[in-house]
Amino acid sequence: MINQWTEVMVKLSLGMMTITSWPKVTNYSDVYYQHKPEATISSLIARPEAPTPIPTGPPARQMERPTPPLLAAVNDYRRQQGKSELKPLTALCEAARGRAAAVGRNLDHSGYLEAIKAMPHSASAENLWWGTDVSTAAVVQAWIESGGHRDNLLAEWTYGCGEIVNQTAAFLFIR
Repeated sequence: MINQWTEVMVKLSLGMMTITSWPKVTNYSDVYYQHKPEATISSLIARPEAPTPIPTGPPARQMERPTPPLLAAVNDYRRQQGKSELKPLTALCEAARGRAAAVGRNLDHSGYLEAIKAMPHSASAENLWWGTDVSTAAVVQAWIESGGHRDNLLAEWTYGCGEIVNQTAAFLFIR
């Protein structure tokens, strides 16, 4: 039978720094970096009075990812124009990030259908942008000032998400 001390040593030797069975210490690396001058691994390991039980149930619900800034700015504009907000989809946000990275300076819309083909939809659109001012406000303002891009911003979409990668922005819309 492996005792708790052996379990900690095995976890440390395998490079697993999170110790869930010890109270008051959740991550040795966090403690070490907070107290770098004074702490060493051996000074951080202390025998607890009683082991903390390891949960056996389902994992806790993970926090939802915050709204991407580009989606928040587009939704602000849509609200100002009396339109409903676009809902984010994780897969759509990942596709937008991939499109922004792949398109670069080319600003070629070919390939965007491939990026969203796994998502059920009846219609779709893409806004692209490239420039040196990659602030969210500058990107959305440029789209507002361009007729076709503005039409996409205000159309009756259900889902949307956009990302800025380096100097390129991509925003995908589906319904």
